[in-house]
Amino acid sequence: MENRFYQIFDRAIASDFHLTGLTETEGTGADISVSLGRGANDLAGFNWIHEWKTRRGEVAIACARRGNFYLLRFPGLADFNVDTSKNIIRALPAEGIAAGTVSHLLIDQVIPRLICHGGRMVMHAGAVALAPNYIVAFLGDTGRGKSTLASSFVISGFRLLSDDCLLVEKRGEDLFCIPAYPSLRLWPDSVEAMFPGSKRFTGIAHYTNKQQFLGIEPERASSCPAAISVLFVLGDVDKAPDDDSVLVDTVSGMTAMMAMIESAFTLDVVSKEIARRNFQLVADVAQSGVPLFTLNFARRYELLHKVQAVVKELVYK
Repeated sequence: MENRFYQIFDRAIASDFHLTGLTETEGTGADISVSLGRGANDLAGFNWIHEWKTRRGEVAIACARRGNFYLLRFPGLADFNVDTSKNIIRALPAEGIAAGTVSHLLIDQVIPRLICHGGRMVMHAGAVALAPNYIVAFLGDTGRGKSTLASSFVISGFRLLSDDCLLVEKRGEDLFCIPAYPSLRLWPDSVEAMFPGSKRFTGIAHYTNKQQFLGIEPERASSCPAAISVLFVLGDVDKAPDDDSVLVDTVSGMTAMMAMIESAFTLDVVSKEIARRNFQLVADVAQSGVPLFTLNFARRYELLHKVQAVVKELVYK
């Protein structure tokens, strides 16, 4: 099948199947090549090195390694063979799994990990533009409320950069971010509460009830590099305050660096060489001078306006 070309972050992708949500571009060259295969995976020589688990203890992703080759397995869904030396990915979906599900896993999980493995810091982070020179980013793992908070800013008329995946790098004295692609991913109750009656959200994949809004209007979305004004780390939902307070605290030093490392889309968590390099990348980010705060609040929709007010006060002061 003839390749199509897409953009994610500032990288070009050549793929022989449709990648839902990414902007299709013209071109003949690509930074990353993707193909869709079928059949069983050849595990000869691979050693399993790590598992990422859900809050319920279920394996969400398992990773194996053989030299420069990695295997990312999403149990019951798909395997992805990743050649990190050539930036080639081969997707092997399980029987009956649609290409749309494979596309979702590829662009939201596999490609960010490949790019991060290649020496650029890609983080679980949402970001919005309060003004052209006021960009705020929210770090946090799945379930911390990044998409809900980003959605509240979009509803208030601000520009969306990303709701979950952000490339962050130091350029001179500034800290720039490049969004993967503009989208909003919300659970059905959040869609109903924040976008009542909207018909623009569609299912992401058959295995989740989460819904995605890809049709963000150009005036409410941006995919261009932008300098970050303030970084926030969203607190754990299990440790949120019981009242209506919004708790903010300054984070610096090693605590700040560990928060960033925990938010990174890591491919190899075993390699000491990769760990040292990622630590240096995070150190560069931490030394950029961009303020970093923790932000913790009860996950209630009626509090979002108060959270916005706190964020704006810290950004504009």
